[in-house]
Amino acid sequence: MRTLLYRKLDLCEACFCCSDDQHINAMIMKKILIAAAFATFSAGVFAQSPVASPDSVRDPIQQGDPALKSMPEQTGYTRDMVKIKPAQLPAAVQNALAATTYKGWEQAHIYRNKNSSEYLIEFQDPLKTRLYRFDKKGKEIKDQ
Repeated sequence: MRTLLYRKLDLCEACFCCSDDQHINAMIMKKILIAAAFATFSAGVFAQSPVASPDSVRDPIQQGDPALKSMPEQTGYTRDMVKIKPAQLPAAVQNALAATTYKGWEQAHIYRNKNSSEYLIEFQDPLKTRLYRFDKKGKEIKDQ
């Protein structure tokens, strides 16, 4: 009897609330919404995909190359200077460099000014370059 009543009112047997045409439209809309949700989720997943690391890319451009061995000559702080060996430093300068501030000075670049008795010690750390100037008596010359 109940089935008869619904058939008489032209209601859908699946949900008992709408006609067959309305039910088909509702099912199509549900499928469209599920497909749209899946597409949105997939787009979000692919947007999060990792980029190839620079080590795996051929010939990467290295920013701030740590292999830079000396300052470019255009800076000009070594103009009129000659590179010398640590043994060529005066004893007074060597004694001044024995302080802990100048630890490792033997591996630093050492320059002597051609025109004066000034010495330049250049420490090159991976992130920065430290410069110290000394006169021939071992006194540090502070920059103004």
